[in-house]
Amino acid sequence: MVEAEYDISTSLISGRYSANAGPPVLPMSEAQIEARDRLMARIASGRYEERWSPCGICAGTSFVVIAERDRYNVAVKTCICKGCGLVQTNPRLRSEDYEDLYKTLYRSLYTSSEVPLDEFFKKQKRIGRRILDYVAGRVEVGPGTRILEIGAGAGGTLEVLCAGGAVGLGLDLDETYLNHGRNRWLNLQFGAIGSFDLAFRPDFVVYRHVLEHMVDPIGELKAVRVKGRRGYTHLYVEVPGIDSVEDGPTRLRGDFLRTLQSVHINYFSKASLTNVFHLSGYKVLKIDDSIRSLALVSGKEKQGLQVTEDWRVVLERLRCLDNRLVGAGEAML
Repeated sequence: MVEAEYDISTSLISGRYSANAGPPVLPMSEAQIEARDRLMARIASGRYEERWSPCGICAGTSFVVIAERDRYNVAVKTCICKGCGLVQTNPRLRSEDYEDLYKTLYRSLYTSSEVPLDEFFKKQKRIGRRILDYVAGRVEVGPGTRILEIGAGAGGTLEVLCAGGAVGLGLDLDETYLNHGRNRWLNLQFGAIGSFDLAFRPDFVVYRHVLEHMVDPIGELKAVRVKGRRGYTHLYVEVPGIDSVEDGPTRLRGDFLRTLQSVHINYFSKASLTNVFHLSGYKVLKIDDSIRSLALVSGKEKQGLQVTEDWRVVLERLRCLDNRLVGAGEAML
């Protein structure tokens, strides 16, 4: 039920995004189907409760619904905030519901549980090398550098970042991944930045494909900022970008619908992530449409948006992408 203070309208990207448009747009294993059905049952029974929430960037309460399902046909709404143009899931689950979902269903539904952990670790190591290439010339990663990785998984990325003598700590909420990295003598701990008692001030903080899951991305980065050092601590953030879908993994085929997940709270553009940095107290050093970015702790958070995106322009970009897919016959399984 929509609360009275919210202004909600609907303008779907296309008919493909309606609740009953067809089968899931990605193949699903039996384990994934079972996990999806359990998730939907928890929502239907009220165990998980969906609530409309103000925009996580501008606190706006006026939204346009552009999708009514995710890639696995979970009935979730994706909206655009009319105030700042941020694409986001709304209504969304309560924080405690997401916490339970990550502990009990997430890995079965959304991650490659069939991929051996050793292969996953190797993939993380490749990602670590790409991160080092991206920050080269801006961030010194070597002996004595103190690194904090949020969402470290099995620790492959952290191992690469620390190979030159840096000291690292990785946080994650998946014990299976954490134990795999611990067996390689990596410093991995269960937890999140808001609840973990960090014993050092990090020089370099890494968030890769994590911030899109955060109900409060600005609050998350503020919590990191106060643990860092002004003018010295660098932050690397990588998230799926709404303007880089065509350059994404092959299995996505440039299809925005294939990127939609019930656990993704935010779908960033370069402009919307820049606003998150601005409002959290960071100076953006570099950012691209991918989206990969590097920022520096600059002091107290700013007031007001640095960039405002017209929601109609954002919707038109997504519709143009969908039209190209349908025209090329790429939107089918």
